[in-house]
Amino acid sequence: MNSLTVTIPTGDGAMGMYTAWPSGDGPFATVVVIMHAAGVDHFTQTMVTRLTEAGYFVAAPDLFHRLDARVGGMLDKLKQLRDPEVESDVNAAVDCDGPSPFSLTERLNCPILYHFGDDDTNPSPEDRQKLEQELTRHGKEHEFYTYAGAGHAFMNFDNADRYREEAARTSWPRTLDFFKRKLA
Repeated sequence: MNSLTVTIPTGDGAMGMYTAWPSGDGPFATVVVIMHAAGVDHFTQTMVTRLTEAGYFVAAPDLFHRLDARVGGMLDKLKQLRDPEVESDVNAAVDCDGPSPFSLTERLNCPILYHFGDDDTNPSPEDRQKLEQELTRHGKEHEFYTYAGAGHAFMNFDNADRYREEAARTSWPRTLDFFKRKLA
């Protein structure tokens, strides 16, 4: 496995992005990992590593790149993120621009996988239902899984308050199976 933090241009300056890819010849299917509230930390990098070990090129953009390094804790940083900026950064990571992903549902050309904690409010159950209805309305292939007793970030083993072992243990093989079926 190879890994490297690279700097890529965005509309608001340079952004760091942790990348990793398998040893050997590609091509490799690409997965973009969106960091959680703590940023591109040990947990995020471990998830990148796990996906790379499964055979994927993986990138995790640092969505906090615009923020002053002296900004307080992760919740303070999270409050400063703005959807258009995050969208712009993710688009820079995949080298494309455009309107919000939700508004582009009709143009999606790839299958989508979602794992939700049943107790998660971000997205809310109503938002999840709205998203599923929109995907169904446009005939987009998608798989939704919801895990009882789990909330937001249930897979984050670095956060004992949120981590739910059973949900994490069940969702990870489903993710790898989905990638194997859809990205092969």
